[in-house]
Formats: sequence, structure tokens, C-alpha cells
Amino acid sequence: AISMRQMFCNCKNLTTLNLSTFAPVMVTDFSQMFGGCENLQSLDLSSFHTYAAKNMEAMFINCIGLQSINLRGIDTSRVTNMKYMFCNCKKLASLDARYLNTVNAT
Repeated sequence: AISMRQMFCNCKNLTTLNLSTFAPVMVTDFSQMFGGCENLQSLDLSSFHTYAAKNMEAMFINCIGLQSINLRGIDTSRVTNMKYMFCNCKKLASLDARYLNTVNAT
């Protein structure tokens, strides 16, 4: 299993992040990847292909400054854990959940 667990966790001063060439296609664990990125304002994950993902628990937890997120590239068809995925995202005004497949989530 390949993990990116807590990769950017608690990067409190991070305001922008360019993931346009980031291709984590074999990664299975994304838990808390952006957790605690308090000043991150937006994320574009349209080219963030997560075909092998199984765990996205608390992926964006405590991203209190996150205002917008593009989930177009997210593949959650194999994800079994989405607990607390957007917990405490206080400024996130809208979320296009069409790209979140929760069939296997428990």
C-alpha cells in the first residue's frame, strides 16, 4: 500500500498549492493529507486521479480557510473510509459532490 497520509498536514501557512501535475494514481491512503492546512483557500484536484484510493479519512479536516475545492479528478469508487473528510471546513460554502462515489464507504 502506498500512503500520502498527512503529507501536507498542519502546513498552517500554506495558502496555495499547485497540484496540476501531481498524479497519485497508485496511492491507497490519503487520510489527513491536507488536515490542518488552516490558510489554504482553494484546491483544484481536477487532475488528481485517485484510482487506487481506499482511505480518505479526514483528508481535509480543519481546513478552516478552504473556500472552494474542485473534486473533478477524485475517484472514490474504491474508498471504504470517508469519515470526517470535510470536518471543520468552516468557509466551504458549496461542494459539488457529484464526483464522490460513496458506494463502498462504510
